[in-house]
Amino acid sequence: MGVPFCSLFAFLFASASKAYRRLLKANGFVGSMSRKGDCWDNAVAESFFVSLKKERVQWKYYQTRAEAQQDVLNYMVMFYSSQRLHSFLDYVSPNAYESMMAEVGKTLIINTARRQITKMHGRPRRRRF
Repeated sequence: MGVPFCSLFAFLFASASKAYRRLLKANGFVGSMSRKGDCWDNAVAESFFVSLKKERVQWKYYQTRAEAQQDVLNYMVMFYSSQRLHSFLDYVSPNAYESMMAEVGKTLIINTARRQITKMHGRPRRRRF
């Protein structure tokens, strides 16, 4: 199957080239291209990599691959997901957004369960003392 390979460079310059596809295949990669005219298939990944480059690695020089991997992982876990505000999520972090959606989900589940109980048993009666 190979390793997926996506890049804007590939899209702009060489995506339809037989030689380019052979080069990818020879190195165990699979080109990631959608149908003609669909430019949104990699939009999320491209957006993330632009942010990563601008906010973290553009001016850094890593001594080893392991140092680079650790720094990128740190960026993803400690900043991008937990602190960075995302315009698509109404300027909250992904972690905060997930927490909010989990609360909404709990509320929906509780309300759905209440409706089901009401349908099965009717409205609860008030006791008179």
